[in-house]
Amino acid sequence: MPDGLSWSNSSVAASDGSLFSLSTAPGPAPTDTGKVEGQPPTLYRSTDGRAWNAAGLPADLSASSLATSDGRLYAVGTAPGGGGIDIVVASSSDGAQTWSETRIPQPAAALKAQFPDEVHVSSPVITTGVHGLVAAVTVTAYPDLNRLLPNDGPFTNWHYTDAGVDIYGDPNAGGRDCLSVTPSDSSGSSANSSDPSASPSTLAASGVCDKKSLQVTKSYTWDQLHLDPALRAMLNGEVHTYASTDGSSFAETVSPGLPAGFVAARGGSDDGYRMLVSDGSSSVLHPLFSADGQTWVASGSDLSGWVRTAGLLGSTPAAVLELTKEGTPTLLLGGAGGGWSAHDMGLPVTSAPNSADQMFLQDVAIGPLGVVALASNGNGSSAAVYESVDGVHFITHPLLDLAGPGNWSPAGITMNADAVTIRMMPTSDANQPSTNSTPGPQRLLVGVPS
Repeated sequence: MPDGLSWSNSSVAASDGSLFSLSTAPGPAPTDTGKVEGQPPTLYRSTDGRAWNAAGLPADLSASSLATSDGRLYAVGTAPGGGGIDIVVASSSDGAQTWSETRIPQPAAALKAQFPDEVHVSSPVITTGVHGLVAAVTVTAYPDLNRLLPNDGPFTNWHYTDAGVDIYGDPNAGGRDCLSVTPSDSSGSSANSSDPSASPSTLAASGVCDKKSLQVTKSYTWDQLHLDPALRAMLNGEVHTYASTDGSSFAETVSPGLPAGFVAARGGSDDGYRMLVSDGSSSVLHPLFSADGQTWVASGSDLSGWVRTAGLLGSTPAAVLELTKEGTPTLLLGGAGGGWSAHDMGLPVTSAPNSADQMFLQDVAIGPLGVVALASNGNGSSAAVYESVDGVHFITHPLLDLAGPGNWSPAGITMNADAVTIRMMPTSDANQPSTNSTPGPQRLLVGVPS
């Protein structure tokens, strides 16, 4: 199937059964030499999950996620505006043929104007529910040490701590940039200084830096650095929430006591809205609930892990968590009043494989037919499909039993009310490298969980 879909970072099913997805490439995934770095995702549409065609987005929008409700498709992201970046929600009622756009008020605008390179505003996370649309934006501060310590910089090897910052090695020795700054509102799983959970021991184990370069030569507290209090309050992330009853205008809502961190998942259902806020310096998740989309309160004990995906299992809110260390993925199912119940998915996989034989999670889909997960080992020689109708009882299928002869590697899942489509790519033979710039056509598995 040459017009399939490559890896996607957001997929939704419209009320008519058509599928929309954000992906950087259709069909066979491009090789490293063919990939354009920084290329924004393109919107694709499919009526059956098999053939995909490019759909239009507003020309100025760099979309990050999709949502649907009452016959409308929403694409959210950022666009140039006002001398900086605007937070945009675009909506379409005709299958992405035409769009209308609205802006979400920029949080911490004055502070970002004062410290433009040190305040990072995330793309919005949006969901729909009984009281309209709700959105959340995370604002995070990344202090510039070269500004704070002009006599001791420039610094290349350094790491934020809870109290301040540690400096590694000799900053004037021209060593490797072990802890480069890359602002991110994701789970923070990469080893860099924007990831508060990346400790020196973690970085050394990952091979990013050698032990010598990880010797702490200086430590400073934020008090010693005279960091602006407003920036200090945003070091671990500050969540701003918004609501819209008509999808055309958003107003910020105020909920005192929202925990620090970034929004890891957001979902709406018949009883209200749920949000999981990930702690900025650990794998702790704070569950929050809002009955009206305006006021948020804590809903149960804190959880642990990174959110892989979230959605509605039928009409029940659900999310899949991965653990930072050994342990299998966990499925969360929403309960009354915004609570969650945790269920071990029974998948023999972990978040980060340490050997070629260890399985790791590649993709998960949650939707009206159930939960379907794909897992593969480190060298791609073994893969499996895990399916469940209720999210509690899972059935396992070796991928080759379903895909037939050949070497196949999972390339993603889409689900609507009619079927689940699993996309697979041919795995190249290392002993017989291909002269093609892209691998061959996809093979698709289409079915329903049993």
